[in-house]
Amino acid sequence: MGELFKNELLKIRYNKTIWLFWGVSAAFVALFGMLNSEKDLVMNLYGYTSSFAYMRIAGTFVVMFLAPVAGTVFTQELWQGTMQNTLSCGVGRLRYFAVKAVCVYVIDLLIFLFCLGEFICFRTAVRGWRPGTYSDAYPNFGLVNLAFHGGTCLLLCVYIALFILVAVSVKRPALVYFSGAVATMGEFMVMNYGQGYQGVMPAVIRMYDMAVAGKVLTPEFAGLFVQGTAMGIVFLGAAVFVFLRRDID
Repeated sequence: MGELFKNELLKIRYNKTIWLFWGVSAAFVALFGMLNSEKDLVMNLYGYTSSFAYMRIAGTFVVMFLAPVAGTVFTQELWQGTMQNTLSCGVGRLRYFAVKAVCVYVIDLLIFLFCLGEFICFRTAVRGWRPGTYSDAYPNFGLVNLAFHGGTCLLLCVYIALFILVAVSVKRPALVYFSGAVATMGEFMVMNYGQGYQGVMPAVIRMYDMAVAGKVLTPEFAGLFVQGTAMGIVFLGAAVFVFLRRDID
C-alpha cells in the first residue's frame, strides 16, 4: 500500500493538468478577493471575518475545479491505458481504488484550503485586517471559524465522491471536468425547486447564517450534515461498485 501511495503521489506531482486547474482556481479566487464593492456581505468586509463568506463569494467557483482532479487521477489513466498496466501486475482493484480516492480527497481539500487562505489574504490587502471590529459578535471566533470550515470540508467530500463516481463511469477526462460545472449549477436548480433538499450548498449557506448567529456546535448544526453524509456514502459506494466491475482492458 505504501508503494502505491508513493507512486500515485509522484504521478500527481508531475501531472500538469492538476497544477493547471489549481492555478485557474487560484486565479478566480484572486479576482473575487480583489473586488472592492461596498455592497459586500458584512462578514466579507475585512480579512478578520472574510473567511466565513468565502464559499458564498468565491468558493462556489472553486468547486467547479475540484472535478478535474478526479478526472485526471482516474479517467485519464484509464483512457491512456496505464491503469491496465498497473492492475496487470497483481495490484488488487479495491486497494488501487482506495489509494486513488484518498489522493483525490487530499488534493481537492488542499486546493480548497489554499484558496481559502488566498482569499483572506486578498481581502486583507484590499480592505485591511481590522481586528476587533466585530469581535463582540463572535466571542468564540476561533471555534466558530473551525466548525464552519471543517463542516464545509466535510460537505465538499460529497461533491468529491460524486466526481469520483463520474470519473470511474466515463471514458473521457473532459466529461469529468465538465461535471464540476454541471454539478454546481444543477444543485442550485435543485435548491430553487426542490423543497426539503439539504445538500452541499444549502447546508453551507445555512452554516453561514448559523455562524453569524453564533449557533454552531448545536444539534441543529449537526443536522445539516445528515443528508449530505448519506449522499456521499451512496456516491462513493456506487463508485466502488462500478470500478470493481467495469472493463479496464
